[in-house]
Amino acid sequence: MQNTTVQQQTILLTDASFEQNTPNPFGSSTVIRYTLPQKYLSAQIVIVDKTGKILKQVNINGSGIGQLNVSASTLSAGAYNY
Repeated sequence: MQNTTVQQQTILLTDASFEQNTPNPFGSSTVIRYTLPQKYLSAQIVIVDKTGKILKQVNINGSGIGQLNVSASTLSAGAYNY
């Protein structure tokens, strides 16, 4: 019989952050500013509706400070989380 050890690792992203989108509420477009730690070269920003349904997924490449411009034309009127 072979011993199998499962290791779990908790990763704390203390340097990762999102800011509140501006403007909020928005008419034609809004900007989401974010910071991705240097040890990560990619991530995703996922926009969901109030039921948790995924409406949009955007790949983020590169680390550091960045921003995502979201056009209102890609979403129907409503409240969203990301």
